[in-house]
Amino acid sequence: MRQIVMGVVLFFVGCGDSGPIAPTTPTAPRFPQVAGTYSGTLSLSPSDSSGVLSVPAQLTVIQAGSQLTISGSMTLMGQNIDVAAVTGTINETGFFTVAESGSFTGPAHNPTCGNIVPTSGSLTFSGNMVRLVQTAVTDYCGNWQLDGTLTRL
Repeated sequence: MRQIVMGVVLFFVGCGDSGPIAPTTPTAPRFPQVAGTYSGTLSLSPSDSSGVLSVPAQLTVIQAGSQLTISGSMTLMGQNIDVAAVTGTINETGFFTVAESGSFTGPAHNPTCGNIVPTSGSLTFSGNMVRLVQTAVTDYCGNWQLDGTLTRL
C-alpha cells in the first residue's frame, strides 16, 4: 500500500502541480518616461500676417510617476523669456494636463507687443519628442499661435 501512495504522490509531483493558482493583479497604468531636457525651434504665427517667426526654446521636465514639473525658456524677438514652472500629469498616451489654471509659457511682456497672455495650449510627448501648441493674445500685435516639436537631448 505504501508503494501505491508514494507512486500517486510522485505522479502529481512529476506533473508539475504547483499548488493553488495565485490571483492576478491588475496592471498599473504605464506612463511614458519623459524626464529630461528638450530643445528646438518653435514657430510663432501672428494673426496680422507679418510672417512666421522662429523661436528657439528649451523645456526641462522632471517626472515622478505620472506627475510632471516643466520649466524652461525661449527667445522671442531677441528677448529671453523664462517659462514659469508648471505642474501636472501625463496620461498613458503622453498628453500633459496642467494641474492648476495656467499655461506652459505664462504671461510675458514684450516691448513691441506689450503683454502676451496665453489663452489655450496642449503639450504631448511621444518618444524623444514633445509637441507644443499654444495660442495667446497680445496688447498690440494681435493673436499668436506658437507651435512646434522639441527633441530630448
